[in-house]
Amino acid sequence: MTIRKKTSKNLVEVTVPMPDLSLTKTAETMLESAKKIKITSQAQYEDAAATLLKLAVRETEIDDMRTTLKKPINQAATTVQNLFRPSLKFLEEAKEVIKKEMGSYYQRQEQLRLGAQRKANDDAAAERQRLLEAASKSRKKSVKESFEAAAQNVAVVEIEVAAPVASGISMREYWKWEVEDESLIPNEYWVISDDSVDAVVNTQKGKTKIPGIRVWSEKKPAVGSR
Repeated sequence: MTIRKKTSKNLVEVTVPMPDLSLTKTAETMLESAKKIKITSQAQYEDAAATLLKLAVRETEIDDMRTTLKKPINQAATTVQNLFRPSLKFLEEAKEVIKKEMGSYYQRQEQLRLGAQRKANDDAAAERQRLLEAASKSRKKSVKESFEAAAQNVAVVEIEVAAPVASGISMREYWKWEVEDESLIPNEYWVISDDSVDAVVNTQKGKTKIPGIRVWSEKKPAVGSR
């Protein structure tokens, strides 16, 4: 099979020969045979071991074929990736620069709105306080009640500032976090490190003593490094 790019000059040319289509059938036949194996004696155990070795050899042969056929494809893919990687990297960085600046502007606008809202809240609170103080100083009941009613009716002005908008762009909210004090973090937020436990268990084996963790071993036949 030959893959060619239809241009006046090809970037890459990859030639991959057709593999033996009987490989799958042969492997499937070997699987069916493996499923029929039952070991009830030493002789059968040895026969199973011999079959396992044959399977491992065949697996290595097929994997080598796969690696050989895939090598030119991988090399071509690497060439294409390397060609486009710088352009895509520059564009991604450019997008991040603009996103950061837009986000900063959006946040500044929100801070302005919040500041204006706080001032409106403070102004309303100050007006209520002024009316209540006037009511407390008044000697006439009717005037006092009038000031108190006016204080209760002071409304907070809701500040509305239109958020920045642009066609085709939506603003997403991302929540962030960082650890301030590890000693205060509840236990349910701590995760066991599989790599750390594996390292201890594989080193200490049956002598491993980790509170809350049970350690045991299982034995399986190995062929070479597999």
